[in-house]
Amino acid sequence: MVGHYIEIEGYEVFGYSRYVDLYKAMVEKAADGDHFVEVGSFLGQSTCAMGYFIKQSKKLIKFDAVDLFELGDWSDEPHYEIVKQYGGDFYKAFLHNLEETKTKEYVTPIKTDSVTASQLYEPRSLNFVMIDAGHKTQEVINDIQAWLPKVKVGGYIAFDDIDWGSVKEAVDSLFYDNEIQIIGTTGIHLKTHHE
Repeated sequence: MVGHYIEIEGYEVFGYSRYVDLYKAMVEKAADGDHFVEVGSFLGQSTCAMGYFIKQSKKLIKFDAVDLFELGDWSDEPHYEIVKQYGGDFYKAFLHNLEETKTKEYVTPIKTDSVTASQLYEPRSLNFVMIDAGHKTQEVINDIQAWLPKVKVGGYIAFDDIDWGSVKEAVDSLFYDNEIQIIGTTGIHLKTHHE
């Protein structure tokens, strides 16, 4: 099967995550009591990586993974093949990856859409939010508008696939260039949120 795998606790997890190093950096700078949210977890490659880093750090970091856990418009053949192994149950495949990587106790899955999930959080309550859900311009705008008010002053909001025209258009429409720090060449934009 063609794809991208990362090994965590001796188990290979399929996915396309380009921000594992960013997750490691966020855990390194985090303190006990911090709260992270990943919006768009898919099969859990990045989720398992974050869970692993939290586990290794021994810090008391709360980490929520938000997704519909369903095949989407841009799912590819490897995703279909993997989900088929779990009787077509995408969420079951995600949970299996958490189990196999021994990270389940470090992740709280939230099975709903991004905007609905954002309503579960108080304003300025999150230290770090990764947005990697819908990729249409309006979907990304909706996600940013839903989640930015939940990020603490001095917290971080990051976006994957900024090299996609639709994602870049959404981010550019809501942030000024001087508010965004480019991290490496992976298409991640990271913003420190200040009042």
